Amino acid sequence: MKICHFTNYWPELHDIWGGAERACQRTVDQLSARGIINEVFTLPAGKKPPSGVNFISTFEDILPGWLKRICRNFKLLIYPFDPHVYFSCLRFLRQIKPDVVHLHNANILSFAVLAAAKTLRIPVVQSIYDYWFFCPQEMLMKKDGGICQEYQGACCADCYEFGRFGFIKKLLIKFRKSIFDHFLRQIDSFLVLSESSKIILIDYGIKNEKIEVIHQPVNVEAKQVDYSQMQKGLILFVGWKTRRKGLHILLQALKQLPEAKLVAIGKEIDADYLKMIKDYIADNGLGNKVDMLTRVSQEELENYWRKANLVVVPEQWENMSPLVLLEAMSFGRAIVASWVGGLPEFIEDGKSGLLARYNDPADFAAKISRILKEPALAENLGRKAQEQIASLGNVDRFVGQQVKLYEKVILNAQ
Repeated sequence: MKICHFTNYWPELHDIWGGAERACQRTVDQLSARGIINEVFTLPAGKKPPSGVNFISTFEDILPGWLKRICRNFKLLIYPFDPHVYFSCLRFLRQIKPDVVHLHNANILSFAVLAAAKTLRIPVVQSIYDYWFFCPQEMLMKKDGGICQEYQGACCADCYEFGRFGFIKKLLIKFRKSIFDHFLRQIDSFLVLSESSKIILIDYGIKNEKIEVIHQPVNVEAKQVDYSQMQKGLILFVGWKTRRKGLHILLQALKQLPEAKLVAIGKEIDADYLKMIKDYIADNGLGNKVDMLTRVSQEELENYWRKANLVVVPEQWENMSPLVLLEAMSFGRAIVASWVGGLPEFIEDGKSGLLARYNDPADFAAKISRILKEPALAENLGRKAQEQIASLGNVDRFVGQQVKLYEKVILNAQ
């Protein structure tokens, strides 16, 4: 079996990558270990790609900087079809002749990859890591922080920041749903990471029989839990420093926790949000309680996992399965997570972690304080979390489900 994977970015190759890209990499690694041939296509980077990873450029790459930004923004917002990517994919796919095309977070490459695959009658699987397909903000969150169930169309004008050429974008946004639905109907199968995500897709209008739930694989066997390394009062946050990841909620909770210190690790990609965060830290005298780190090595990150008294995952959107949650569970850490999206499917409140109201700093503070004051509780929650993810993220089961899905779409395409 031969699979072609498409992703915007690739870990360690690009400067920007996150949980979705790591999930793609894990999928490729696990399939390759079982003898399945994989080829990866991603955007050009300033480094030499490893074996099996190929670069594919976009139409806007040939444009000057200001026009490139306008073109890419229009593509992501209104019309996700890149003619340059389409013809490049036709050439690559004819050469490789894959059995399946697997799309990951590939919105910059656009639906042109899908169109090329369908032209050549190759079945397509689409992994869902966020909700860009149904919401230009990717989060299904309203401006006031509430959950959006209207999806996309004219309603997006109320909360999307249109910026440059806003009037034109507001006129065009009403056509987004019909354009996206045209492409979505051509996808053979959608792969989601949680049951809550499946429910959202069905509610949007995707057929139930086209959706498969497959949990991400997690290797727990190599991670020995040693609570003697745990530093009392150390809270760990890992994730991009953006509003949807909820660092601001955690900082408001931290203000109520005099015994705690926070280490926040993650890329800083939103200048306005970062300024707000730093201003809040300074204005509330939290400077000596917060360490803000960007990228750290894998070895350094693993050391932080082991030292953390607990890990907080304050997601502010319908995230189906944040990779940081699975990692924290695999290291046997006590977790306080948002009661939103797919998180409650992985954390059983009071048994394998504690859940807090996603937009309530006081509730987060109360749950965090409880764990910090009870070392035995931190250990018990951590052990239960590791046991739970060892079952949910079983590697052999993941590979079996993935191969079965590929076989299914191949058979249906014949």
